[in-house]
Amino acid sequence: MPIIDAHAYFGAPPESVRKGTVEEVLGVLGESTVNAVVLAAAAAEEGDFRRGNAALQQAIADRPGLYGYVTINPSYPEESIEELRTRLGRGNLCALKLPREAAGRRVASEGIQAILHAALRYGVPVLVDTRGEADIRDVVQLAQEFGSLKFILGGMGDEEWETAVRACASVLNTFLDIGSLSADRDKVKDAVDAVTVRRVLFGSHFPRLHPLYVLGMIKDAAIDNRDRDRILWRNAAELFGIEPPSAPLQA
Repeated sequence: MPIIDAHAYFGAPPESVRKGTVEEVLGVLGESTVNAVVLAAAAAEEGDFRRGNAALQQAIADRPGLYGYVTINPSYPEESIEELRTRLGRGNLCALKLPREAAGRRVASEGIQAILHAALRYGVPVLVDTRGEADIRDVVQLAQEFGSLKFILGGMGDEEWETAVRACASVLNTFLDIGSLSADRDKVKDAVDAVTVRRVLFGSHFPRLHPLYVLGMIKDAAIDNRDRDRILWRNAAELFGIEPPSAPLQA
């Protein structure tokens, strides 16, 4: 079956031994038999988000299997809204991302609400990094307020993944990206049981994590192959509007 990676990075944090170049992404994900990936610009998370988006858009242009997030920053709502207008739907940019570093003290701020009101006209998925209970509650609140948008909890709340599972169970426009360092037993199965398999996504978070680490969670989960098929590619294909190439990525 094909594999779509719903959340990886172009670029890498300073402490990483990898660089997150396009060639490295293609090589490592290709060796892990990933067919397509949606990338976020690492440089856009703590630096100039507009410059990071521009670099990502240029890097993935005309590259089969490579798609991208438009990173937004609630501290700059007008500039973020302009990024939506000029970049979405161009050069394989097909979704929005709010990095935790850019969110400020709370995710559900006036700035992000203004951006999401503008995003309603585009109808693209919105991934928000979640690193604890407060982040999870804020994303669920936003999902309830903006019911026509679909929200991905990046990292599934990290160590608070059980809170994410419970909070998202009845909020049907939320999705769980399972990629994080928390690889607790039954994590994937509990997510499938609570929110249904149609709202669980494989995200490698490469190069911050290795794709085989996250793929191992899915392989070892007590779920059937039809559920694995959903998590590995069908859900992402439907959510992002991606048709995965027949062959894995190649450097």
